[in-house]
Amino acid sequence: MAGPNQAGVAASPNPAGKRARTVRFDSGTTDFLQASLSGDNARTGGKHCSGHTSCSDGGPGHASRVQGGVRAFWRRQAGPINAPQHPAADRKSVTEPRRLDARDLGWAHALNQAHAVELADASPEAFRDLAARATVACVLDPEAGFILAFRDPPSRPHPNYDWLIARYPSLLYVDRIVVDARWRRRGLARRLCDEAFAVAQRLGLDCVGCEVNEHPPNIGSDAFHAAMGFSVCGSQRLTDRHKTVRYLIKRTGAQSGGGGVLR
Repeated sequence: MAGPNQAGVAASPNPAGKRARTVRFDSGTTDFLQASLSGDNARTGGKHCSGHTSCSDGGPGHASRVQGGVRAFWRRQAGPINAPQHPAADRKSVTEPRRLDARDLGWAHALNQAHAVELADASPEAFRDLAARATVACVLDPEAGFILAFRDPPSRPHPNYDWLIARYPSLLYVDRIVVDARWRRRGLARRLCDEAFAVAQRLGLDCVGCEVNEHPPNIGSDAFHAAMGFSVCGSQRLTDRHKTVRYLIKRTGAQSGGGGVLR
């Protein structure tokens, strides 16, 4: 198994010779961000979008408002470190998957929070730690999507990882994979998923597994995983999270090609 990913080290690229900076969060700023994302307007003063599951003014623009609020937080905390200026690119042009690094933490965390119902909410520190521990931590430029997959537990406790690993010990667990809505229907999620399979093959693992929300349903994810050849292997009610998940696996022997980006 590979060593820990260094993606979570928030060291600024320093082309202008400026002093490098390190991201640090105190409990107050973390609490404020989590309140703004959970809908606690009493704690945020009503200045931010009121949460992923319900928005004070509703409408389909909610995800972009959440992303905008999280991006603003990272800019206030870390200046240019986590507000990367990627080169302008034609929307039809996306790079090959590459390793997630410090410059990606801001936009990737914002994308995660915009889809927290499907992916699971994460504070800035928790997301940084997930990226640092991931066996596969890849992104697609320009800020189009990312994947985090794990050989070891992403966190403790982790009921989804535990359920799968107990039944499939030789497994790479995809904790989260997401593509920005502006870049969907271009096969980008498949590119990211192919990276996970390539790494699993390189590590000699038998299968790749994940979970998808059954209730509340995630129809788009169900369709994607079915098209990728995943099969349902079980389900579980997560009472504390108020959801039911469906577990999916695919054998690595059914996946062809690709060298893979292993951090």
